[in-house]
This record gives sequence, structure tokens and C-alpha cells, in this order.
Amino acid sequence: MNIFFLTPKHSSGLGGVERHVRLLTEELEKRGHEVRELALYQGSALLKPQQGRAFYHKFRTWRHLWNRRELFRWADIIHVHDVFWWVIPFLPIIRSKLYMTFHGWEGKCPPTKSAVIQKRLAKLLSNGTIGVGNFYEKWYGVKTDKIVWGVLDRTNICIDSGSRQASSGMTKESGMMLAFFGRLEEVNGIEVVIKAISQIDSLNGSRTGRHLETSSRSHPVLFVGDGSYRKQV
Repeated sequence: MNIFFLTPKHSSGLGGVERHVRLLTEELEKRGHEVRELALYQGSALLKPQQGRAFYHKFRTWRHLWNRRELFRWADIIHVHDVFWWVIPFLPIIRSKLYMTFHGWEGKCPPTKSAVIQKRLAKLLSNGTIGVGNFYEKWYGVKTDKIVWGVLDRTNICIDSGSRQASSGMTKESGMMLAFFGRLEEVNGIEVVIKAISQIDSLNGSRTGRHLETSSRSHPVLFVGDGSYRKQV
């Protein structure tokens, strides 16, 4: 089967959507499917949105897609990741099955009317939708056909007995470990996490009985991710 992915950024880059598409592509290719990907934002000035030129940005994006319109004819399945307006002008020429994955929200709570309309339109015009998380029905009025909880890179997981013993030893000697998974950005609440850890660090001594120790040495913190708050964490 020929599968065409439309993505915000190329899957070789850093980020949750990028990793999702990359690992999904690898698995599909193992199963004998052919996958092609077209990223809208490739680091070039051509496709980067500029302040005050959002409408013109849409036309540049559509021109970018028009120049590669053969991919719409080549594909048996067209799968859009995150932003549906990219394909709206091409709906008359699309004869393939069209699917949509919603990977997150736009950073504003509650969502804007525009964001709500776009997701509802994507649901109406797609053959199927997938939501990364189950909050779309509450905040957008969109019940996705499938729900997933992100994607796991199993090649980075070590579960042999040695690693279990090492992690067990760390937990016993150091107390409860705290872990943050995700992009180190404000939208993920990283500032709240940093503030909470700082408050734990400011407490001296420890508590006995059923209470956890509150010394900073008692609770090592593991950050799994990257982003603009890398230095702070």
C-alpha cells in the first residue's frame, strides 16, 4: 500500500510528532508498505510563518503542496498529522482515503473558535481520525475514531536483570525518583515542575514514619526530553 504522510516538520527532527511519524514509518515499511513524507516546515524561509503574514503563509504552503501534487495521486492513503487546512484546496482532486491524527492542542485554553472549527471540519471531511489523548471530545466537540497515548521507542528500553537491579538499588538508596517525560517547553508545564522541585530542594532534613523524606538528595529527578528549558532543568 502507498501511504503519504503530511507532517509539520520532517520526522528526522526533534519532537513528539516527529518521533511518532518516524517510528510509525519504520513499522509500516517492515510490513511491506511504501511510505512517503512531505514536511511543511523544513527550516527554509519559504515556509516559515512570518508575523502579520499568516494569510500569505497559507498560499505559500498550498503552492508547496501543488508543486508535489503527484503524491496525492500516488497514494492509496493520505494521512495528515496535526493541521488539516493544508489539504482543503486539494480535496477535489483527492481520490484516496484521507485520515487525520490530532497530536495536541494549540497552547491556548480554552481553544480558540478557529481551532475548534478546524478540528470539527477535519473530523467531517476525513475517512477516520486518531487522537493522541482523549481530551478532544471535551474541548473541541470531536470524538475521534481511535485514541492513542503517544508512541514508544522500544529500542531505548532496557529491561534485563542487570538494569532492574541497578534501578532498584538507586531507588532504595536515593529514595523516590521523580521523572518528567516530554518536551522541555512552557506549554508542557515545565515551569511548574521546576518550581515544585525547587520547593522540595529548599526543605531541610527529613520526615520519619509514613512521610517521604524531603531532602533534595532523597529524590533524584530524571528529565527525558529536550527543549528551550534544557539549561534550567
